[in-house]
Amino acid sequence: AEMQTGEGKTLTATLPAFLRGLLGKGVHIVTVNDYLARRDATEMGPIYELLGLTVGCIQTPMESDERRDAYSKDITYGTAKEFGFDFLRDRLRLGVSPVGANRRHNGNGRMRGARGDAPVQRGHHFALIDEADSILIDEARTPLIIGLTFPNDAATVSLFRWCQRAISHLEANVDFGYEPHRRSAYLTDAGCRKVLLLAKPALIDSIDTERIYKHVEQALTARYGFVRDRDYVVVHNEVKIVDESTGRIMDGRKWQDGLHQAIEAKEMVPITAESGEAARITVQSYFRQYHYIAGMTGTAVQARREIKKTYGLSVAVIPTHRPCIRKGYPPRIFATMEAKRLAIVEEIEQMLAANRAVLVGTPSVDASEA
Repeated sequence: AEMQTGEGKTLTATLPAFLRGLLGKGVHIVTVNDYLARRDATEMGPIYELLGLTVGCIQTPMESDERRDAYSKDITYGTAKEFGFDFLRDRLRLGVSPVGANRRHNGNGRMRGARGDAPVQRGHHFALIDEADSILIDEARTPLIIGLTFPNDAATVSLFRWCQRAISHLEANVDFGYEPHRRSAYLTDAGCRKVLLLAKPALIDSIDTERIYKHVEQALTARYGFVRDRDYVVVHNEVKIVDESTGRIMDGRKWQDGLHQAIEAKEMVPITAESGEAARITVQSYFRQYHYIAGMTGTAVQARREIKKTYGLSVAVIPTHRPCIRKGYPPRIFATMEAKRLAIVEEIEQMLAANRAVLVGTPSVDASEA
């Protein structure tokens, strides 16, 4: 459903949520962050409770027992990230063995894994998604990954350090190619021969050639594709990823396949343990686990074809009770970046003169600082 900002999506969501909640199979209401999940659960909770339903809320710091209790409620608020990671952790609890093996039911019908740990989620009946186009389309291919840490050994650390030194001997477009739009580098045949002939420390003699090529390519990607204070920052000798859309540091996140360690070697900070994948699912694949899904957003019409093609859902525009007095201005196109910035400054000055607060959104940290 398309409803504009301020037209009451949060309150309207209580109607389909209550209807689906009557079945007792659980309703998940998906918000974009923990704050909105907590706020909506607190403010809308009395409505559900007055109608005889229970309400829970998933927050990042929660332990398994708290999550299990929240999921046992009729209505559960949370973010796509938390719902998705809980799904992955449940799969790990149940094990990767064939269906029925190493699993047993507990007294209330919920499956248990080989270790006796019950899943925290009780099923995927109905999901109601706020900012649906952002979550279902923009972030559809975003992978949710539970990492698996591999302990570092001296040979691996030596390999990362050596690769950073080795790439200084390679010539662009001769020994390697770099594809900016894919943020990836690859060695040519000439580059492979040069890497093979370079002097290497004795510690990495036991490492196979293909693995050396792979980490040299990651070292090249780290050098040419990732920029300090744009893609990452170094804090207390640790490389921390910066979210390119929000500019916030993403604590606990690491690039995969040795790329994070290649960047650490580039910045001459301690090499952390390489991580792999214990479990993985995309946002799109996760929401396909539900029997029913619905969504709300202010920009659903623009994405209606993708929503229909990917999820089989139709888009309806919900009219307002009274005529909308909001004015929509057409996009403005400028010949140069300088002209655009001057126009933004002029517009901000007019808003401030009218005592209106202004929030300027930019696509990256660099753009916000420019």
